[in-house]
Amino acid sequence: QTYAASIEENAVPETFVVQVKAFDADNPDAVYGYSLPESHGTAFAFEGANLITTTGLDREAQGYYNLTVVATPVQNQPLTEGPTNASVLIELLDLNDETPVFDKDVYIVSNVSTNHSSGYEVALVRATDKDVGENSQITYSLINPGPFSINS
Repeated sequence: QTYAASIEENAVPETFVVQVKAFDADNPDAVYGYSLPESHGTAFAFEGANLITTTGLDREAQGYYNLTVVATPVQNQPLTEGPTNASVLIELLDLNDETPVFDKDVYIVSNVSTNHSSGYEVALVRATDKDVGENSQITYSLINPGPFSINS
């Protein structure tokens, strides 16, 4: 079985992600404990059948998680076919938490002639933002434009 969930990247520790449920048709009253392999790190954990966050998450560092959940019977209840696994696919939803960064710290423009007509390109600036979608869109403006304007 595969579960899918999405949470915002600024989710605080102990944020609910998804609830899982194992079922054994041969033993419908069985109670299970849920765990994650150590190889999945410590960003998530189980409280009962609820998967929760244990730390802050950053979409720019890792946008998706594909976790394997292990369900094991508790209280000495035999599971007909041994421990069972399920997958949990988690998408971190982007917040507008990154600041745009210009390609250069300083852009030097020299020899701007007064002979050029309005609209003449004197410099090309570029910035990028690690956010995605609408959150990565950048709007440029000049603080003291004088005779200059921006075409984006």
